[in-house]
Amino acid sequence: KKEKEYFSDFEKHIDRYEGLLEEKFNFVLKHNSKILKTSSNQNYGKIYADYRNKLAHGTIEPLGDNEIEVYRLLRAMIYILLLNDIKLDEKILSKIINKVFL
Repeated sequence: KKEKEYFSDFEKHIDRYEGLLEEKFNFVLKHNSKILKTSSNQNYGKIYADYRNKLAHGTIEPLGDNEIEVYRLLRAMIYILLLNDIKLDEKILSKIINKVFL
């Protein structure tokens, strides 16, 4: 009985798991790799999560090249997510994103 309760509780936690900020960032980046062109194979999600956590805890550091690249990608990803709601063709979406952000 205790094992069933433990499993049930564990299952509820898994259902509510949304993912870490790093995972979310990298997921969107990976699924839009044809549109978003990255300059390297760095873990941009980790760079973003680390910098965001520093800001959240009151440590404000100047943006380096990696952080600038992350925020460039982040702005474009937000628009991609918004424009996906209106079901634009990928070629049109790519053209818009590249002209405006990249």
